[in-house]
Amino acid sequence: MGGNMRNILVYLCAMFVVSACDMYEFNLQCDSHDVGINLSGDGEHLDVNLDGTKMTLDLAISASGVRYVGTLNGTDVTLWNKGSDWMLFFDDGMPIYCTVK
Repeated sequence: MGGNMRNILVYLCAMFVVSACDMYEFNLQCDSHDVGINLSGDGEHLDVNLDGTKMTLDLAISASGVRYVGTLNGTDVTLWNKGSDWMLFFDDGMPIYCTVK
């Protein structure tokens, strides 16, 4: 696992005080969208429940932060994270700022 991903996993564990860091689950509120997230142990995938629809996002190259991408019903979906900031994008549109629930 790359150093950057390891740092993010450590940050997520510390931030959300997850028991022994065995699970990486948390929820976001992105405007009117409810987003449940389960980060894979290797950090390569996010299992996402987006407004009741389950999908998997894959780790993608990012100039800054960490970016996960996938497709839902023909719509490109991106979740981007840097530090404690999260943003949701649909089809490379305007960012939807998220807060941790």
